[in-house]
Amino acid sequence: MFTTEKNGKLESLKLFIDNKDVSSLRIVDVKIMIGESVIDTGGIASVRTDDAYRYKGYARQVLNESIRIMTDRGFDISMLFGIYDFYHKFGYATVFPEHLLTVPVQYAKEARGIYAVSAYEPQYRDELIGLYNNHQIHYTGSAIRGGNWVGFRGAMEGGGGVRYGADRDWRFVDTKGVVIKDGGKLTGYAFYEVSNRGVYVTEVLALNSSGYSSLLRHIIEVASGHGDNEAYFYMPADHPFARFCRQYGFDATVLYPHEAEGMVRIINIVPLFTKLLPTFNTRLKSSGYKGEKAISFDTDIGAVTLFIKDENVTMAPGCAEGALTIRTGQDKLAALIMGYVSADDFVFNNKNAGIGDNDGNGSGGSEGFGGDGGGSSSAGAGNKQGGGAHDNNDIASDCAAMTLLRVLFPAGDGYMWIPDRF
Repeated sequence: MFTTEKNGKLESLKLFIDNKDVSSLRIVDVKIMIGESVIDTGGIASVRTDDAYRYKGYARQVLNESIRIMTDRGFDISMLFGIYDFYHKFGYATVFPEHLLTVPVQYAKEARGIYAVSAYEPQYRDELIGLYNNHQIHYTGSAIRGGNWVGFRGAMEGGGGVRYGADRDWRFVDTKGVVIKDGGKLTGYAFYEVSNRGVYVTEVLALNSSGYSSLLRHIIEVASGHGDNEAYFYMPADHPFARFCRQYGFDATVLYPHEAEGMVRIINIVPLFTKLLPTFNTRLKSSGYKGEKAISFDTDIGAVTLFIKDENVTMAPGCAEGALTIRTGQDKLAALIMGYVSADDFVFNNKNAGIGDNDGNGSGGSEGFGGDGGGSSSAGAGNKQGGGAHDNNDIASDCAAMTLLRVLFPAGDGYMWIPDRF
């Protein structure tokens, strides 16, 4: 028997066997950014099964039930930060690389402390949220912070995040926050963990180089006082703070996990694409594309069609007649939407069935690229019967289609800051 309990933005799901709570998880109501689009996301957290009940399929039951609940609740996608080789079984695809910058104390101690650095206090929360939402959410997958945001926590206090080969038994973790002000106005902040392993910064933001210099100086002083030769920063190497640190030198490590860490699956495909339309239109306008094309995405959870005419994109549910139809798993489409997989690689990864159109011309197959002829769709909706054979490379040779896929789904590294992870 399943039970659910809602508490604000959190919903607990539990599985009872013989009146005992044997497996559970939490669904976190989060909003993330993809381009300029706000996406309703169900974050999966705190997945557990009692030791005595493991390997009986109870976690699988709970996860499947959570997908059903998120579908009913109207979430667009689901996201989690998971262990290796498990969550892909439930349709989750890896969509985030993990980044670690290692900055040497020896050189970074030259950074100047332009602004005074003081401890973070709860009264700074609203001002900090505004600063973050205005300047820190440009990465695909960044969470929007709102009135329900509970404040900063460390990676060892419930946030997700990879530890680059180190075991997760970190002791003596002390999470600290600092802020800088200019004329009484909050203009920057940093949050970091001090542990037996070193000083690890989970987020940093400032409005200018003077702010970044001041925050770096403070963190390096903390690391030096801790007896460390290096300080560590969780952030992409293209972040403004990382660019500022180039003058002092650093080592940037990027991990692209296999079926683990930051993962996403699509929950409700039509609402998702509806919310993505403003982003698609912005991307199309900036590309200067001129032409007319219809592209259908036919997945195991439903289908949508994008209609492109010059600088305008519209959308309709289902597969449209005459549209180029791309048959694919929702997990592969999720990786494309999040920018983790390029349009070219998406095409290559769906090579099993070729492409076709919805006039019945094309090859079939349960997954991959195909028209509505010769095979059955994994989505099982709106298919027409027809014949004809197409090579897997057809879409690659369709210059207009490939141009549109590259424009609408640009490749790039997404990122969710560790304090927002669940």
